[in-house]
Amino acid sequence: MDSVRFQPGLIVLLVVAVGGALCISIGCEPLHREMDQQLPDDAGIGGEPDASDVDDNNDEECVPGQPCGPCEEGETVCVDDQTQCEGAVDLNSDDQNCGSCGQICESPAGDATASCEQGSCEISCDDPQHTWCEQTEECSDLSSDDQNCGSCGQICESPAGDATASCEQGICEISCDDAQYTWCEQAEVCADLDSDVEHCGQCSAPCTTDSQEDDVQCVDGQCECGDELELCDDECVDTQTEHSHCGFCNNACPGPQDCVEGECTN
Repeated sequence: MDSVRFQPGLIVLLVVAVGGALCISIGCEPLHREMDQQLPDDAGIGGEPDASDVDDNNDEECVPGQPCGPCEEGETVCVDDQTQCEGAVDLNSDDQNCGSCGQICESPAGDATASCEQGSCEISCDDPQHTWCEQTEECSDLSSDDQNCGSCGQICESPAGDATASCEQGICEISCDDAQYTWCEQAEVCADLDSDVEHCGQCSAPCTTDSQEDDVQCVDGQCECGDELELCDDECVDTQTEHSHCGFCNNACPGPQDCVEGECTN
């Protein structure tokens, strides 16, 4: 094979051998020649090549961005890792040929856009505060969406009765429909903490005594005994006569003294 001679100052940008053909870029224009053919001394530099410089025996032209010679669909192009898909494309980023020829990234209806990222179609929401949820095929604000709370598909389900669930800052919170009531998570009920004997003052704080006969009530969030009795150490007592709680809880009369009208006397 004859050697290929270059004129002084010739800049070779790309040399690719494909099927016995040689593709040489001179400046911006390529020359397509058989490898056993010698470039003449008067080859054009930096512009259109002379007509005599083109191999008449080869009908293919060397097109920038495509391989030198026939290129079947799906073959890798020798420039910048592109692929021939009715034109040279980058399968890693082309929205019309994403990952493979003809694979189109179609944007869904609404406020979302599909794009080709590393050869895969990815969907992003136009609002950066929103997240694309594949399951529901919609953009969602995970901080407030009852159907996608904190994460896609996390549903805030309202319990039976007089309570409603809602998404607050990405967490499902339950509130009672009556503003006077409080949701008690452990018991899963709405309770009036001012009067509920099972949740007096706070959730799961029952009013109880050692005797089932005691009439215990929740008044203004405090457990109280009925019949003018006082609740002392889990029992309802009469502080007017009770020796251990004379006058008030835990005020025991010394020795043999009795409790009379709330006072210890001999």
